[in-house]
This record gives sequence, C-alpha cells and structure tokens, in this order.
Amino acid sequence: MKFIVDAMGGDNCPNAAVKGVVQAIRAKEGFDIILVGDKKLINTILDAEDCHDKRITIIDAPTYVDMADNPVKVLKQKRDASMFKCMDLLKEGQGDLMISAGSTGALLVGSSIILGRIKGINSPSMPTSIPNRTGGFTLLLDSGLNPVIKPDNYVQFAKIGSVYYNVLTGAPNPKVGLLNMGTENSKGNQVVKEAFEELMDANVNFAGNIESGDILKGHVQVVVCDGFTGNCVIKAIEGTAKMLTGMLRGIFEKSVKNKAAYVVIKGDMTEMKRTMNTDESAGAPILGVNGLVIKTHGNSKDTTFASVILKKAMLLSDSRIVERLTREFAK
Repeated sequence: MKFIVDAMGGDNCPNAAVKGVVQAIRAKEGFDIILVGDKKLINTILDAEDCHDKRITIIDAPTYVDMADNPVKVLKQKRDASMFKCMDLLKEGQGDLMISAGSTGALLVGSSIILGRIKGINSPSMPTSIPNRTGGFTLLLDSGLNPVIKPDNYVQFAKIGSVYYNVLTGAPNPKVGLLNMGTENSKGNQVVKEAFEELMDANVNFAGNIESGDILKGHVQVVVCDGFTGNCVIKAIEGTAKMLTGMLRGIFEKSVKNKAAYVVIKGDMTEMKRTMNTDESAGAPILGVNGLVIKTHGNSKDTTFASVILKKAMLLSDSRIVERLTREFAK
C-alpha cells in the first residue's frame, strides 16, 4: 500500500502532516508514504524527528492552496499546488489514496475535475462518522462539500452512505434517515419534501424523517442532508462534547471527595473521552470521484494525521469502495 499525503494543506502544516507521517511509519509496517510539499521544509522537519525512512518519498511542491483561496479559481491559479499534485499522482496510479487537511472546496473542485466523477453521481459527498448511544456510529452526509443540493442528490447520498457503511461495518442494508426539522412527512422546505418522496421510491432502506437529536440515538445508520446543515450539526456536536468534557473536569476537581469518585470511574471516563476524541474518527473520504481522497479537518494535529493513516487509510485502501460505488451507480 502507498498513501499520498498533502504536506502543505491545513492550518498546522507542514509540521502536523510530516510529524504524523513519522508517527505512523514508526507505529506500523505494511505501507509507504509519498509526502508532497516544500521539500526543503519537509526535510528540515524529518531531520528534527531523526527520521529518513526509506518508506517515505518526497515530491517537491512548494506552492499550496490557502484556505482563503477561491475554490473555483484556485485550480487555474495554482495548478502546481501540493493538493493538485497529489491528485495527479493518484490519477497516475502512483498511490492507493491521498490525504489532505486542505480547503474542502478546493478538494471537491480539484478531485471532480482531475480525477473525474463516477458516472451517475453529479455531486460527490463526504460522510462523517458520529458516535452514537449504541456503541457504534451514525454516518452523516453530506458533511460540508455541497451547501446547496437538489432532491435527487439526497438519493445519491443515501446510496453512497449505504455502501460506505457496509464497507466500514460489514452490515448490509443500513437504515437511512432524512434530516429534517420534524419527523412528520409534511415537514421541511420544498426541496426536502421532494427528497422525501424520491427516497420513498429509491432502492434504499429509507426509515423516514429524523431530527438532529436522533443522530446520536443510533436508530438509523445513515443520515442524509445538505452540506451546510451537515457541517453545522457536526461542529455543534463537537463543541458540545468539548464543553461537557470541560464541565466534568471542573466537577471532579472541586473537592477531595470528587477526586476520589473520579478514581473509581477513571476507566469509564477514559473510554468516553476516547469515543468523543475527534482524532479517533478523523478522516472523511470524498466519495463519488474516480479515486480515493480522504479529507481530514483543517486544524488537524500530528496525532490526527497519524490516526487517519493508521485507521481510515489502512481500512479504505483494501475496501475497493470506488469500484463498488461505480458498480452500484452503473445499475
């Protein structure tokens, strides 16, 4: 297996990307890395980490996509940027997948044009795994790629999410819910109402409308919505998790008695913190293009990159999900 990593995308790069690659390389065998970015900067970081492993190849690409760059124009303005160079390498078959913490919009535009969309999919989607009360997770898509969508996109997202959930868990025919402001069939704007009707007729296990609070209950395994709504939901959940963690820490530090109580439940608290850690579920694939592109959040740390490589990339590289989606939409 060979993974292509955009060393320049993201708020904390190249440090986070390069150090994360080093951690992953030292933790596990079985894969090689192509680091794409400013070769001089990358080598400086590798020197500081005392790591020049033969499993790491560097491709020089000092230009990078800034978060403020216009996603539609940047492909023409910075065609030699590290993000797009990664896509070129992926298209040429020099790696199994690519990972970037760069601009979501630029990743969508770049992957759609350079790699091309799977026939039958007009809007690629980015599913995000959200832990739920069953001990498993719920897939939410779209989580940021497509702020505005049409009714048929909801059906495409439902099919994409169903295939991806099967890849991650092995479970067939997952239940699909439509995110809405209420569970009644009459709820929602005109687009969502039309999407409801199309999902009813689609070849998916559609369970009807759900509210945002139901995502965490695990009653459905796949939730579809537009990217604007999905991104707001995810950030609200992440913010709530951080707030609760801070509040619990304050409670346990209040008194000796509370500290003693923490000792008793420390194991359970550690497991809860692990479940709520965004590094654990980091890395969302852009599904619907002819290549496997994994997006990790813009403020990813080195531990985030390492986790994405060791968990998500290792899993998805063997899944052949692009081929599976191609077959599904060929029907």
